Amino acid sequence: MSGVIAFVGPSLAREARRRFRGVRFEAPARQGDVWRALERAPRALAIVDGVFETEPSVWHHEIRAALASGVAVFGASSMGALRAAELSAEGMVGVGEVYQGYVSGRWSDDDAVALLHARAEHDFRPLTVPWVTLEDAVSQARRAKVVTTRQARALLAVAKATHFHERHWPALYRAAKWPVNVATAFERWKRVHCEDIKARDARACLDAAVAFARSGAVSMAPRVTAFSSRVREARLVAVNGAKLLAKAGTPSGADETKAGLRTLLLAGWARSMGVQSPAEATRACEAALRKTVPDAAERARLADIFALEAWVLKNAHQMWADGPRQLEGLALEQVRQAAFAKGRRAR
Repeated sequence: MSGVIAFVGPSLAREARRRFRGVRFEAPARQGDVWRALERAPRALAIVDGVFETEPSVWHHEIRAALASGVAVFGASSMGALRAAELSAEGMVGVGEVYQGYVSGRWSDDDAVALLHARAEHDFRPLTVPWVTLEDAVSQARRAKVVTTRQARALLAVAKATHFHERHWPALYRAAKWPVNVATAFERWKRVHCEDIKARDARACLDAAVAFARSGAVSMAPRVTAFSSRVREARLVAVNGAKLLAKAGTPSGADETKAGLRTLLLAGWARSMGVQSPAEATRACEAALRKTVPDAAERARLADIFALEAWVLKNAHQMWADGPRQLEGLALEQVRQAAFAKGRRAR
């Protein structure tokens, strides 16, 4: 395995994907997919295609989480080019002409890469023509003298005024008043000499991701990144939501929720007071979590929480003037068990 997970749909046909051996191909990325991919501890992610209209799009926070974990993230062609242009300053690597077009300002609207496509069972076959493909192909044909400058401008003007849902080559030829012989010559030339710009960029993106994964290079050291509670909850729902929600509705789930919240509140309180977890204790917690938490940055975050909790409990008597002693904690828990656990059993 190359350690690469790639989100690819209409930008690169199935037969073209076959040469990328060892790459795990997934459908166009949607919200939650990158978080779920991190559960498989990849070396690199390649985001080429993504949904944006039928389902929520892949979230910037997911990509930031991957980068925080030391996973290299490459983007190109479509949704990947958009996200790379937005997140290149944070470490996402943009590849190809479409990415460069967004960075340079040649294109600015998201719908420049948008198209309708078939479902997975039909290999995400494109059903309409995205603007970047159309502009690139017509410009190449003009330079090759397959069409005149006037004909190229006429078709581009018509296409620009057409919603991406409605962009089809034959309809555009008719609307631009191209003679049949010109449209036929253009189609013949396009099949032989013009590879789709999105496909070119997708191949370059996959080549870059595979080369990185095989090189043994390190993207960056995993780091704990601060995400809001809303984002943290969204990640939990995306990765393990059904199981967690089912558990939350049970008595044991309620007890586990309280226990987890106590840990989080203790650690958060200690952090707000400027307490830092001892490095040795944090490393020990990280080692214990290695088999159950594959994402390195998330593992580091949780290790810090557990190490802070352990330090607070061990040093409770120092947390404020005349703080509680260990025996007080034991006695209080015995009171709780006697008073409240019995009531739960009775119900």
